[in-house]
Amino acid sequence: KLHTLDHHGDFFQVSGPLNIGRTPQGRPIVFQAGASDDGKKLAAKHADAIFTHHDTREEAQAFYRDVKQQLESHGRRAEDLHIFQ
Repeated sequence: KLHTLDHHGDFFQVSGPLNIGRTPQGRPIVFQAGASDDGKKLAAKHADAIFTHHDTREEAQAFYRDVKQQLESHGRRAEDLHIFQ
């Protein structure tokens, strides 16, 4: 049941509908940015990917291990979250 949106607003106009298929997960992809403890918890529970930055390989590896372990506590698999350095 797709219909033409035909939106004409102050900032953009669109005929619609969007002509691409759904994502494999059936919803928008959720990204988390940051390496705080709260950010890691949020990513482990809800996100599909996380952006982070570490100055050394050792810091990056510790971050990776920490986040991947947190996934398990939320019933998720390690491959459910992608990490972008």
